[in-house]
Amino acid sequence: MGCGLLVACVLAACAGPKPVPLNPMVLRFLPERGELANSNGDRLALEDVAPLLEEADFVLVGEGHTSVCDHAFQRRILALMLKGGQRPAVGLEMVGADLQPVLDRFAAGELDLETLPTALDWKTIWGYPFSLFAPQLGLAQAYGLPVAGINAPRRLVKAVGRQGLEGLSPEDREQLPREIIPPPNGQREFLQRLFGEHATRGLGSGELERFLTVQALWDTAMAQNALGLHRSTGRPVLVFAGSGHVERGWGIASRLRILAPKAKVVALVPLRDATEFHPEDGDVLFYCPPAFESRMGMTIEAREGRIVVVAVRPESRAERVGIRPGDRLVEAQGRPMHGFMDLHRAGKQAHEQGQSLTLVVERQGVHYVVDVGRLGKHPEKKKGKE
Repeated sequence: MGCGLLVACVLAACAGPKPVPLNPMVLRFLPERGELANSNGDRLALEDVAPLLEEADFVLVGEGHTSVCDHAFQRRILALMLKGGQRPAVGLEMVGADLQPVLDRFAAGELDLETLPTALDWKTIWGYPFSLFAPQLGLAQAYGLPVAGINAPRRLVKAVGRQGLEGLSPEDREQLPREIIPPPNGQREFLQRLFGEHATRGLGSGELERFLTVQALWDTAMAQNALGLHRSTGRPVLVFAGSGHVERGWGIASRLRILAPKAKVVALVPLRDATEFHPEDGDVLFYCPPAFESRMGMTIEAREGRIVVVAVRPESRAERVGIRPGDRLVEAQGRPMHGFMDLHRAGKQAHEQGQSLTLVVERQGVHYVVDVGRLGKHPEKKKGKE
């Protein structure tokens, strides 16, 4: 045995297992998809949430805009409120207040779920699949619930992002909240970091301030319009909005506390990773790990640092090559799998090099090699070019 290898073996043997870190236990169970926890980290049944909802003036449900799990939870919450005898008004981040006449026609039964997307020009104003929202909206219509667009008009938000509030005409400015409530300190710091991570070089403080103004405009408009909906209908308001507008008591909730200090606000927020449970995120957290359906026919989820196959479409390539639900993806093209992008990069590499995509999966503690085969057609080099 070579000296270097011997030293490496000795060091590895001496290292041994590390002492377990004695971190505080904030989440007291390992959740399954769709399960709920309160801010103390205890498991909740859906029915346990009902008393919170019955006391609330505003129920804010956060979402990832492409998450099937999040949108299914929205429907569960609406159904729970209806079962308990509540008849909430429904407020949508996705639709600007300027499109309220369209939603009024829908609530009155003059438009159905098939014609509503066209009437709203859904692909332009939102863009995410309408099918994710259709069950919630269909349930609202079936019970005759008021449905409202609570966001600022999309056209004006874009204008503010380009030129600030000062660039608006007096007529356009009147369509926005008179006072745009700035973000609380914690949210402002978070947004500044977010801007710094995504901004290109050379942007000045003016761009940052416009970015912060747009975020504050969204949250203020949604809070103000939700409050107006509550006052005009006398009903609790169930708000569907991106989780960034709901979590940590920032966003909509912080503006509601200013506009209506006595209002009872309940926040329900998605939990993506059980190891990253933060009690301050919401009153109730629902576990919806990130999921992705690949073109080869398998659905994978990111669960506590592991990529797990949760479904395989019958007669798909994934089924034919031997991938099964419960498999953990360990490697792709010889590299460790930590996230969905690792699979994307491995597939792209295999395609560009004209190779088969090779995966390593773990099943019941045993590692297996899976030859997926070539993906698509190998890009040929153009003749006459090196």
